[in-house]
Amino acid sequence: MRISPVLALIALAPLLARQASPCSCQDEMPCVYETVELDEGYETLWDTTVAEDIAGLEQPQVGVWRWSESTEVIEIADSGVERPAIATWTHGGGMRLTEHVEGGDGVACYGPTVALDGTLTVVDAEDDSLIISLPLTVEYQYTATLSYTGNPVYDPFEDQWPMLEPLVEGDWDTEVVTGAIRWVDAEHLFAEFNYAVQRMDTETTGSGAGSLVAEFIADALIDDLDP
Repeated sequence: MRISPVLALIALAPLLARQASPCSCQDEMPCVYETVELDEGYETLWDTTVAEDIAGLEQPQVGVWRWSESTEVIEIADSGVERPAIATWTHGGGMRLTEHVEGGDGVACYGPTVALDGTLTVVDAEDDSLIISLPLTVEYQYTATLSYTGNPVYDPFEDQWPMLEPLVEGDWDTEVVTGAIRWVDAEHLFAEFNYAVQRMDTETTGSGAGSLVAEFIADALIDDLDP
């Protein structure tokens, strides 16, 4: 299967965004960043502590997990299955602050970013069986986002996504599952996962394919539900 370079880049947008190193348009003045470890008492620029942020992120959320339909790109074991689910992000210990310290052209550089390492676990809300468990680092970039987000790249993806069977054959440069995770209004979780492959035919053009794998949409926090 061959698609246009534009569509190939769209399919791999989360991966490219994560790998890119933002800098000034002037090559001689790249953005330079410094990363330091944090403790939970660190006071953020958005008027919270890291401990408060973690407590909010760790609240279980109830919603719906949907496996996408299988396509000519990927076969999904539970194709089309929708399940009531509870998603919980759990902090795993890592806490970092990354700041722009020199170079660049101001707006071309990332603002201060807090990164928290953890795990996203989704279980069936009816029988508590595990749907999926994924390593997930979330980030809050001051001046760029209004809540924590995650853009994971699972490469290789087979350990986390054994229920997927790729159907597009080829000698791919990249074969990954990417995620786009958002805490909407800093509370309600939305997560989407996509499978994508890409091969660079030249330095500027390529071919590839992509397909939605699954998504989770939260209805409400567990604490908001009636007993």
